Amino acid sequence: MEDKFFLHPIAIEEILDEIKAAAEERARALPEERNVRKKLDGWVLDITELQTKVTYIQQRIIPQISRDLQFDFGDPDLILRIMVDGTAKGMFWEMLSEFPEKRYPKLRKSIRAMSEFPGEAESLAYLGNAALLLAATHHLWVSNTPSKAALDQKSQPFKDKKYQALLEKRWMLYENTIGFDHKLRSNIDEENHDRSTLVEAVFGLLYIKGGLDAVIKAMPLFLREPDVKKELDPSHT
Repeated sequence: MEDKFFLHPIAIEEILDEIKAAAEERARALPEERNVRKKLDGWVLDITELQTKVTYIQQRIIPQISRDLQFDFGDPDLILRIMVDGTAKGMFWEMLSEFPEKRYPKLRKSIRAMSEFPGEAESLAYLGNAALLLAATHHLWVSNTPSKAALDQKSQPFKDKKYQALLEKRWMLYENTIGFDHKLRSNIDEENHDRSTLVEAVFGLLYIKGGLDAVIKAMPLFLREPDVKKELDPSHT
C-alpha cells in the first residue's frame, strides 16, 4: 500500500534540533539588546517547548496507539507529522525571513518542511475516513448479506465524529498537538471535528502502512463504548 500513497520521509526531531541550533548560533553573534536577538531567543524557547511535546508523544501517546491498534508503525515520525498543528506554522514562516537562501539553503528547506505539516492531517484523515467505512462494512458483513438500510444504520458511528472523538480522548491527541497556546473549542461540534480528524489521520496512516486488514483488525476499538457496541455489534439485530 505504501507504493500507492508515498509519504516523504522526514525526521522531525532532527529538524527541530537543526533549526534550534541555527537560531542559537545566530543569536550568540548579536548584541542582547537587538530586536532580532530577542526574536531568535524567543524562537529557541518555542522550539524547546515543541521538543518537549515531541518527547511526550513518543514516550506516551505513540506506544498507546500501537498497543490499541496492535500495529507497530516503526517510524515515530509518521504519527508526529500529523500532530504538528497550525499554531506552529507562523513561527516557521517568519524564520525564513531571518535565514537568507544563499547562506542557509539546507536550513530553509527544513524550516519550510515544518511549516507545511499543518494540513497533512486533513489529507490523511480523508483516506482514513474511507478506510474506516470500508473496514466497518467488512465487520458488519459477517454471514448473511445485510440490507443497505442495515449497513447505513450500523456504520453510522464511523461517520459520526462524536464517536471518533471518544477514541481520540483515549489517545489524547488533541490536547498534545505540536504547537502553541492550545485551547479547547467552545463549540463541541467543532471540537469533535478536530478530534475526529486526528483519529481518521491515524487510520489513514494505518491503512498506508498495514493495508485494509490492519484497519479491520482495529475495529474492536470502536466496540469498547456501550453506545457504539449497541449500534455496531452484528449480534444486536
